[in-house]
Amino acid sequence: MKSSLLIAFAIIMIVGSVSPLRAQTADSDTLQAVQYYGCSSARIGAASDELKRILLQLDSLQRLNRTDSLMIRGNASPDGPFELNDSLAKRRAAGMKDYIVAGTSIPDNIIDLSSYVSSWQDLSSLISNNPSLNRSANAIEARRLINVHRANPSNSLRRAYGGRIWSWLASDVFPLLRKSTVTVFYDGKSHVLSTDTVKQGVYLEEVPEQEVVEEIVEPVVESDSQPDWQRHIYLKTNLPAWLCLWTNAAFEVDIAPHFSFALPIYYSGFNYFKRTLKFRTFALQPEFRWFPKADNSGFFAGIHAGMVYYNIALRGDLRYQDHDGNTPAFGGGVAIGYRFHITANPNLYMEASVGGGIYKLHYDEFLNKHNGLKVGERKRTFYGIDQAAFSFVYRFDCGRKSKAKKGGRP
Repeated sequence: MKSSLLIAFAIIMIVGSVSPLRAQTADSDTLQAVQYYGCSSARIGAASDELKRILLQLDSLQRLNRTDSLMIRGNASPDGPFELNDSLAKRRAAGMKDYIVAGTSIPDNIIDLSSYVSSWQDLSSLISNNPSLNRSANAIEARRLINVHRANPSNSLRRAYGGRIWSWLASDVFPLLRKSTVTVFYDGKSHVLSTDTVKQGVYLEEVPEQEVVEEIVEPVVESDSQPDWQRHIYLKTNLPAWLCLWTNAAFEVDIAPHFSFALPIYYSGFNYFKRTLKFRTFALQPEFRWFPKADNSGFFAGIHAGMVYYNIALRGDLRYQDHDGNTPAFGGGVAIGYRFHITANPNLYMEASVGGGIYKLHYDEFLNKHNGLKVGERKRTFYGIDQAAFSFVYRFDCGRKSKAKKGGRP
């Protein structure tokens, strides 16, 4: 028994001596670790080295009955709607609690949870107090725009220098605010951290403070106290359709937060190397879309109409063409899809979607040969997959609209 206690105590001393986030206050001994997350994620994939170390320390402290309490704070960056960021910060805190309880002998009744959504001013302080960030050529302009547009600098940051500032923030700065922080109190001391040890919403790792000379900028009077909503236009092309020799393009425009209108156009006037094999079409498929996210990204659901002129031959005995060449198929259906970034450039996306619908068909049947005779006429109803796309998307800004829900804090 005595040897087990000595081994446990040795583990505490060895691991504690190498932990970079051991914090001391006037009245308490604490241990601290930070776990970072991907954008819009609250899942702990690979645990950070700090978190792994603190789990070992927690088990050792618990066996020695030295643990008093844990504080876990989930944090979110300011980009995006405040309500979603607040929910994300709370889920990060709750997920970290579940992770610690599952991986240690710590009882959950000594764990306190809190959450915090960093403000744009917090982000500016982070840039100023972190030497590696403050050395970037983008730092001064980012801090200036945050200072000028205090209510909601998101749109200005997105547009500045063709998106360069926003790309830098997305790759180097926002990830530092997407985190949860675990603080362990032990040895029966105070449950209070000094303001120098933990700064809400600011980079937690200890970095040397340095004086930053702020530029004097004349304040800009906002025309509306509500944050601006940025409308966008999207130009797209469906990559698999090109493999079928269908030239295609799509236009989409944001109508309001959560809603957009899309219009894809498909055209094919080619034989597939043989007269008896063709899928000639001209199709329009206007669609109204709804997005759970206010910035009209991520998952979406849509309802669409469809109109298709067609002349089809699949190397069989017959060729099928809309009646008299002027009776297109009419119908419509529903679709789901997902739009996501592919690079740090905020204007580049990929989009995948699939949908099904019902169409009324009226077509003629011809012998599948040169100047083949008409041998039949049919009317029927088609139902099935009418949309399958994997598209490359480029987004353009298209003016602003006030009193919207998009951006940072409402």
